[in-house]
Amino acid sequence: MCKTCKGQGGLVIQHSYYIEFIECPDNQCDFVRDDSDIERLQAWLDSLEDEAS
Repeated sequence: MCKTCKGQGGLVIQHSYYIEFIECPDNQCDFVRDDSDIERLQAWLDSLEDEAS
């Protein structure tokens, strides 16, 4: 686990009126993003388009 971002993939910076997320600046960061939910959503949207046609 990356010691800089603690396995989150980036840093959350809280400003007075908004929250900013920046990618981990550590070159040795081993975070791997999980896009499986996005892929499932895209497949579901594609199936809806196919049904509508």
